[in-house]
Amino acid sequence: MEMQMENMPQQGQDPADARLWVKFETRPKQDMEATVKENRPIYVEQEWILIMVPGQQDTVERPIEYLDKQRFSKQYDHWKSTGKEVVVGTPLELWPGVTRAQVEELKYFKIRSVEDLANLADSSASQFMGMQGLKQKAKAFLEAASGNAGLKFQSALESKDAEIETLKNMVKEQSEKIEQILKSKR
Repeated sequence: MEMQMENMPQQGQDPADARLWVKFETRPKQDMEATVKENRPIYVEQEWILIMVPGQQDTVERPIEYLDKQRFSKQYDHWKSTGKEVVVGTPLELWPGVTRAQVEELKYFKIRSVEDLANLADSSASQFMGMQGLKQKAKAFLEAASGNAGLKFQSALESKDAEIETLKNMVKEQSEKIEQILKSKR
């Protein structure tokens, strides 16, 4: 059974952990004591963790330790209870800012969401042609989707409303002046 999960920061968790790609899985391990006793190979399932910084090839791959269960408790508990993959954020497949080919290439480097791409370390992004541009595009997308963009949009709307009201008043005043001029000429 295997499950992949993007980290979901939680209270007390190191903020750097939120950028990691974490995968949990089980692998068979030979139980030597039982093998000798039964005189045939006996295997047990052993839990493993794989940790990688998106955009880099180095992966920590080892049996799960007690501290891993604490450090990534939310992800580990989810894996144990559902065994399903969860991607936190906007999946790249749903973002119109990348092509299908780019989605596949980014997935190879464990970049699975727009948030992963936006938070990609500059040192990793500089290794790939065009990655800095994609990273900036992802940041702009997230900023536009955030509450700040809504506030900026609301402010711009209010400014335009005020401008429209001013123009309406000017047109009304000019109409009244034209009306007065026409009345005086009759």
